[in-house]
This record gives sequence, structure tokens and C-alpha cells, in this order.
Amino acid sequence: RITTASALVTYDVSEKHSRALWLGAGPGYIRHAGQAFGDSGNPTSIAAVFGLGSTIPLGSAIRVELGASAFLYEYGGMFGLVGGPPSLNATGQFERRFQHDGVLHVGVAWNGR
Repeated sequence: RITTASALVTYDVSEKHSRALWLGAGPGYIRHAGQAFGDSGNPTSIAAVFGLGSTIPLGSAIRVELGASAFLYEYGGMFGLVGGPPSLNATGQFERRFQHDGVLHVGVAWNGR
């Protein structure tokens, strides 16, 4: 079980205001839990998050939001770039390793004026 949360500051890079293409960056939180991560202590990590997305209007009040975010962090630590789950070192302790996770998101937004 992996739980993620992020808060992105976004910037609209599109020229047309009817459709938006945005880039974002901000902090994130990642929690690995459950039996699969129990041996490594179910770590919680702070991440750097980068995102890219688009807003597509379906009418005057409804729009579809599409996007992807990358969480970059150190598994069980602070910040990271790339890597995998921790491995055991010679003393039997898990080592921290850099990791990245991708998240795709789709949503419908309604603007009730």
C-alpha cells in the first residue's frame, strides 16, 4: 500500500486560454505500508514533485483535468533522483536508495457560477 500527497504550484504555458497546458513543482509525501514494506520499516519520505498536465473544457462550467506527476525521493529518507527499494547491507540493515514514482491523474472539475 503506497499513499502519496503533493501540493504543486502550477504555471499555464499555453497560448490559448480555452485549453491550458501547465507545468508544476512542489513538495510531496510518500508512505510505504503493509506487509510488502514491513521488513524495511514502512518508511515515510518527503519528495520533490514535478508535474505536467492539461485542462480541457467540455462546456462553460465543466472541464476535464489530465496530468502526470513524478515523485523524486530517497526511500525512507529525504530527497532522491532514481533507484529502487532498499537493499540489505553487510550488517543486515536496509540502505536508503534514491527512487522515483510516477502518478497519472484524471479528474472532472465543475465551476458553478
